[in-house]
Amino acid sequence: MINRAAKALFGVLFVLLLAALPVGAQEIPPYQGDWTMTADNVTHDAVEDVYTATGNVTVIGPDQSFTADKVVYNRSLGIITAEGNVVAGAGKDSIQGDSFTYRLEDGTGIAKNATLYMKQNQFTFKGEEIEKVSSNTYRLYHVDLTTCPYCPPEAPDWKITATSAKVTLEGYGSATNAGLWIKNVPVMYMPYFAFPAKTKRQSGVLAPEFGQSQRKGLFATLPLYWAPRVDFDATLYESYLEKRGLQSGLEARWAGRNGSKAGGLGTYLYDKQVDDGKGTNSEDWGYPQDDFLRDNHSRYWVVAKADENLQNGIKLRADVDLVSDQDYLREFKTGYMGYDSMESYFIRRFGRSLDDYDAYIRENRLHGHKAWDRYTMNADLVWRDNIVARNLLPDDPTIQELPSLRFDAVREPVAQVFSKPVFFTLQAKGTHFYRQSQAQGSRLDLYPALSLPFFVGPVELAPSAGFRETVWRVDTWGDGPEVEDKGYFREMYDLGLSATTRVSRTYGTSLWGMDRLRHTIAPTLSYQYVPDRDQERYPTFDNLDRIPAQNLVTLSVTNTLLGRKPLAAPPGQEGAPAYAYPRILWLEISESYDINEQTQDDPALWATPGQKQPFSPLFGRIAFSPGERGSLFAETSYSLYDSEVEYLTVGAAGNLPQGHNVLIQYTKTTGYDESVTAAATVRALRSVALRGTYEYDLYSNQRIRTSLGALYEAACWSLDLSYTDEPGEQQVGVYVSLKGLGAVGGSAAPFE
Repeated sequence: MINRAAKALFGVLFVLLLAALPVGAQEIPPYQGDWTMTADNVTHDAVEDVYTATGNVTVIGPDQSFTADKVVYNRSLGIITAEGNVVAGAGKDSIQGDSFTYRLEDGTGIAKNATLYMKQNQFTFKGEEIEKVSSNTYRLYHVDLTTCPYCPPEAPDWKITATSAKVTLEGYGSATNAGLWIKNVPVMYMPYFAFPAKTKRQSGVLAPEFGQSQRKGLFATLPLYWAPRVDFDATLYESYLEKRGLQSGLEARWAGRNGSKAGGLGTYLYDKQVDDGKGTNSEDWGYPQDDFLRDNHSRYWVVAKADENLQNGIKLRADVDLVSDQDYLREFKTGYMGYDSMESYFIRRFGRSLDDYDAYIRENRLHGHKAWDRYTMNADLVWRDNIVARNLLPDDPTIQELPSLRFDAVREPVAQVFSKPVFFTLQAKGTHFYRQSQAQGSRLDLYPALSLPFFVGPVELAPSAGFRETVWRVDTWGDGPEVEDKGYFREMYDLGLSATTRVSRTYGTSLWGMDRLRHTIAPTLSYQYVPDRDQERYPTFDNLDRIPAQNLVTLSVTNTLLGRKPLAAPPGQEGAPAYAYPRILWLEISESYDINEQTQDDPALWATPGQKQPFSPLFGRIAFSPGERGSLFAETSYSLYDSEVEYLTVGAAGNLPQGHNVLIQYTKTTGYDESVTAAATVRALRSVALRGTYEYDLYSNQRIRTSLGALYEAACWSLDLSYTDEPGEQQVGVYVSLKGLGAVGGSAAPFE
């Protein structure tokens, strides 16, 4: 009896002991899919069908995994509850927290006091409660957001706090009652904040721009980025200007096939202030550089460029630049919607610039181009928007080309003389000119030319002859006298001769990473003759309508120094030498002698009243680039008669590998202007860059512009501070860039 009782007790203890011993990988009866669990201890409540695992628990499922101190799996409800040092992973996302309740049926769950980390874009969310509402979407409550992978989670360099937030992996996120903090300092409050949450282009709010200006007061700009398609995106800007009102803007960009692309910006401001000459402070809203008032409240700027590459090699180019008044681009030269931003974007993206920001006439053009092996065809519609005439004059005298068509035959041999090829070129252009006042009409200009280049020893001689036929048809003379004869014809010819020779020598060297230098001197003596013709009776549309007489001899000498720099051979082509041939020096000097001026005895017909000056100013140009990091340049025009410089620009530019760069330039034009410009960027520390620009008008003895800036770049954020001081305007700007949320700067170039 005792033995039986002892055996029964021993059996019960053995079963309990087995249940208490650690177990290895154990398969959990599946709710959906296959799951495995490893833990120090696993027990099963058969009545409730609940598995409880404790101690170093690891649960691995088809698309979700857990590690925790304790895991309870309710098989009947399909719920897994993890507690204590929970780490839950789904793909590249992970959640760490005190607890996580997960529903197997729909893959949703709730984590308490948890941190969500998205590896792809390095987003880190720390919240009191994180709810997984789908496989890649989360709701968060009382949350902190940052993208600082190198900062401690408890003290990031920056963070955004929010009462609630929602984020979708490879989608977008939003937050309510959001605040931006730099370290422990609150910077900005946003009732609603949206942001991209994936590595690809995604709609959302970009970095804000804010500051203070004498003319604008306090200002702030919030850009909203929209990317509905792979080939198209846009940015909506909304600016608050304390002294001026609300300014809105829309910038759009498109990239098509075969290099086709388009981009542009439209802005609008209902300005509280006008310069109408009536108010007591009216002069505060104009500019002293122009003599025109600005009495309009509605102000706008529409600017765009487009390239379309069609089949058969046809290329279309469009340029649009329409502005409400002559002061608008002065007023908004910087910032997201400013002239400087769009100018740099168009140069970078399209290779075409804008007219100067203070130009009164802004060109709008639709251009078509087609090229063959020996011929080219160009068609244009050109509208020159004269801002001042449009706003202040009853009739606009600005000439428009609607349309113009030009055909060119490139230089090609057409015959032989004494076994030497005769080359033929042709320029043909037809234009219809329109303007609201003065003459309107059409013009056809044909200019064929022949040349016969040949060598006499080392000298290349190139005689040439051209014939020009010009036909006008005048539709109306505008304000001028009405003339019955509306058709005009002009025939003119020209003759030319040039003689060129070249002398060169090659030197071995080890300077500036070169192994050879080649110096070439090329003197050229040329003669050009155009007969003197009375052309006053012809209509005047542009410079082609008046061709001045020429009897000119020109001597020019060009010095060129080219280097040869060995390059590392591409992989797999180590046996083939590769070289670059940088131009180290370019020096050009030229001067002309006007025979007509010398033989003219009538002082009234001399180019300079009261002085016969057959020699032209001596022209010189030099560019010296001894290495990749620096260059010197100068250009000048010197009068031999007045013994003075008529025009001079000289400067130096340097770019060092540490990130330093400098530009110094001096410009002088006799009787017009004399100015100096200096700009530099200094990398003071690895993460700090200081920059400055100074422009001074020596002619009027006044400062043109001073700007200072400092850029601090941390691992996951940057702060750009700027100060600009111009006559009548001082402005302070602050630009914040947060890694993964937005970038500091002007126009984006998302397709580059």
